[in-house]
Amino acid sequence: MIQSAARKKKTPALEKVWENTIEEQKKGYCEGPFGSEEEVSNYLGTEGWIATERFPREQKNKVRGVDSATVSEINPASAVSEDLVLASTDRNVDMLKRWYKMMRELDAEQPMMGWVLDETDAYRQIAVSPEHRKYSVIALKNPRTGAVNFFVMVGHSFGVVSAVYSYNRRSALINDILNRVFAVPANFFYDDKFGFEPSSTARSALDCVSFVHRACGCDFALKKVQLKSNPTVLGIEYDLIRQVLEVTEARKDELQQEIKEILNRKKLPPGQAAKLKGKLMFAASQIWGKLGRAYLLALSERQYTKSYRESLDRALELSLKQLSKLLDLAPRRELKPYESDQVEVVIFTDGYYPDARKGEKGQSQVGAVLFTAGGKERPLYLSEKIPQATIDTWLTRNNQIAMVELFAPVLALHAMEDRVKGRRILLFVDSEAVEGALVKGYSSRTDLSELVGKFWEQAARLGCLVYICRVSTDGNPADGPSRPGKCTPQPELMWERVSTTLVHELGRVQQRAWVKVG
Repeated sequence: MIQSAARKKKTPALEKVWENTIEEQKKGYCEGPFGSEEEVSNYLGTEGWIATERFPREQKNKVRGVDSATVSEINPASAVSEDLVLASTDRNVDMLKRWYKMMRELDAEQPMMGWVLDETDAYRQIAVSPEHRKYSVIALKNPRTGAVNFFVMVGHSFGVVSAVYSYNRRSALINDILNRVFAVPANFFYDDKFGFEPSSTARSALDCVSFVHRACGCDFALKKVQLKSNPTVLGIEYDLIRQVLEVTEARKDELQQEIKEILNRKKLPPGQAAKLKGKLMFAASQIWGKLGRAYLLALSERQYTKSYRESLDRALELSLKQLSKLLDLAPRRELKPYESDQVEVVIFTDGYYPDARKGEKGQSQVGAVLFTAGGKERPLYLSEKIPQATIDTWLTRNNQIAMVELFAPVLALHAMEDRVKGRRILLFVDSEAVEGALVKGYSSRTDLSELVGKFWEQAARLGCLVYICRVSTDGNPADGPSRPGKCTPQPELMWERVSTTLVHELGRVQQRAWVKVG
């Protein structure tokens, strides 16, 4: 570790990390600098200490020092005995919908506001036990002298796995105090603390949060404190006036600019693909439904490629262009509560693909049945054969049943759009693989993932809310319409048939030639 630090070249980033470390020493977060291993041993009272190299990591407009605790084997030696429980966008949206619904029921509607508080040097505020400081020695090249100097961390380091869990215990404790003692509906994500309140109580909530942090000796940045009707929480703007989530303009511009540069350069290394995927996945949490997740598959494949590649392929190019477009055009998640919790439409779907092992023959076919709550509208049913030309665009498999089963709900939403538009839908599918892909919003197979993307694009266009479950074959009324020769229901059921001429267009996928089969 010491030799690795010595080999580092003098760069502006290294100089910045050195300056930051000296500032931390002045604040009492570390001791040093020590010029030799002997000085460190004398300070710690033991020669059995381990050095961890600190290296610069550039993030946006700043440089952060990261301690390579995995390389020094400090992280592998750390035992994790608990789970992190952190806030999420889903939880925030659910809480806001409950607020709005409660105020509407009490006839006490008023504007909502959000407060945000960000701790300063969060990990550094948690002390390292004195007997463990022999495992928190930092090796850093002094850019002025060229020699390797050492610092003994008093506060936790960024890059050490124990820092994450040690710090979050305190965040969880403070959050519990705010919830139980002060009745503040606070939440946290590491060092970001936030909450939403009616405008009449928002100020007092922030005062309570500030008081508790000061009382517990937790320093926070006053300039980052927010109290407004459009707070930015974890890079997401909560527009509490329009009651929607928004990708902040700064975040959107940053992502679109990076995508533009990649497309112009026609190169995307695996490391950059991993970082960009994380940013886009987070941005996708503001977008309606599961929209956009299917296009992240190409980035994942580049991230985990076994043969190092940088050049763009057709799949990456299409995905990046579509993701950039969605940042502008995709409908945003709404914070408004629903008028009713009742399901308005139930759809069953099924698919048939001849299994040679069972001696089955005939053309592939999909079926769907739609029922409306209350029975005031006649049930609809769909029964369509899938052209072989459409199946030929899919990845080659011995059995295409998964693709056929997935195509059924895609076709059903299109053919029955007048009945499903703007409604709450309970969708039953006859395949666990299809259920999983639709719920996640993507699949590990490119053609499945592309069909999933088409499903959620249609759902977003129609503004319908879809909940997905699996139904067994014996309980699936769409089983008949999906089987050749069985598509006509009994006349007394009064089912009305719908059809579409876009079977080939909706089922065709574009990624077959871009990715190796398997």
